Amino acid sequence: MESVEKILDLAPHGANTWKGIASGTQQKRTFGGQVVGQSLAAAIAALGEDKVVDSLHGYFVSGGDAAEGMTVEVIPVRRGRSYSNLAVRAAQGERTLFVGNVNFRRPGDPGPQHSVSMPEVPSPEGLSTGREYLPPQSDLLAFDDWDDWNFRMVENHGEQGYGHQRLWFRASRRLPDDPALHAAALAYMSDMTLLYGAMAPHRDHPVQMASLDHALWFHEPVRVDQWLLYDQISPSASEGRALCTGRIYTQEGRLVASVAQEGLTRTLKKP
Repeated sequence: MESVEKILDLAPHGANTWKGIASGTQQKRTFGGQVVGQSLAAAIAALGEDKVVDSLHGYFVSGGDAAEGMTVEVIPVRRGRSYSNLAVRAAQGERTLFVGNVNFRRPGDPGPQHSVSMPEVPSPEGLSTGREYLPPQSDLLAFDDWDDWNFRMVENHGEQGYGHQRLWFRASRRLPDDPALHAAALAYMSDMTLLYGAMAPHRDHPVQMASLDHALWFHEPVRVDQWLLYDQISPSASEGRALCTGRIYTQEGRLVASVAQEGLTRTLKKP
């Protein structure tokens, strides 16, 4: 599999368009995090302003072919003094994979501050990689395809009637000191494992899984080559889809990002 730097390094491809490479994964479908990460990387490249990423909201319109690269069209919606908004469309040929908007903000604005405290959890050292918690139908190959990343599972349970999953993750090596790369890499990883938490109360239920939409808010600058705790909850699942939310903390306890996603969890029909 290609390195995360190469996956998120998009090249200009005509007016308002950037092109990203295929990841080289063993999966058949394009990983949703790659689509989100490359879309954000293209928006950052197109911004041309001294602003930082505030949030991303979008919808997965159709699945992609993991063996093919994709293009991302970026269209400015509004450029203001405090906030700017860009629309993105990721595609393979004529097929649209993802549409959304990326919001950028002027850094350093004053205002009140608060955040939810990080839960008390074991440190990542000595914890399991989480292979045993992957659903039987998972195509992630128990993370074997993701040697650019380290994973450590804290817990995965559905005892209260809803899905709850906590895990640590980080890049397996130091990445360049580029805030844009770390923001895009966090977007890339924010889709990883999130929907699997919804299956904690239904471990043996065979389902078709796919991300339907994705929202990500950046609260503070972050480095993805340092351990990050991903605290994931699925408060609801019904009629073939599940809602999942997540909070991402540094090992020192700073809340750096929040995530929300609805995903497909449709019961597989018997052959």
